[in-house]
Amino acid sequence: MDIRLNFKSLFIGTIAFLMSGTSASALEEEALLAQLSFASENQTYRVVLAPRSSATLSSGVTSVVKSIPKELGQSFEKGDVLVLLDDTVFLADQLKTQSILERSEAQLSAKQELFKDDVASLLELKDAEAQVASSQAEVALAKQRLESCRITAPYSGRISNVFMSSHEMVQAGQELVKIVDDRMLLAKMLVPSNEYK
Repeated sequence: MDIRLNFKSLFIGTIAFLMSGTSASALEEEALLAQLSFASENQTYRVVLAPRSSATLSSGVTSVVKSIPKELGQSFEKGDVLVLLDDTVFLADQLKTQSILERSEAQLSAKQELFKDDVASLLELKDAEAQVASSQAEVALAKQRLESCRITAPYSGRISNVFMSSHEMVQAGQELVKIVDDRMLLAKMLVPSNEYK
């Protein structure tokens, strides 16, 4: 489309347009990119519309894709689950590490009582404390791996690409989906300096 603009007062840079209701119809690698022509004094300038934010979400663990709640082109809200991975192994690992932590804490409590009674040495007490700290770290890691099975949206937007299918095995670090924030598009163009002098 052609729009006549007064470039005398226009700075070279990025102009942000609120594009309410704009959808990602061309959901390819360069989704939401469009080219417009602006005419001024017989000169044509190319404008590229691009999403304000885009991101490729990757898997944090190696697992099987359980489901993909949001399909290609669908919109989503911040916090929505975009990909679910099988968490069976990671749930079991969390229960195991939690059990080990509870046992370590019980052993530490016993060592503390024995140390007060001069039965256990300071070294034994420190070993018990170190075991609790190690168990706490294992619980934290297990919790993180379990939470990594739910890939959620960092912001509201739309799915622009999907790189895997349900029941497919994915590796840690493998790309899963590409998302874009299409609530606001940025219009970028270059204008010769003599146009705004």
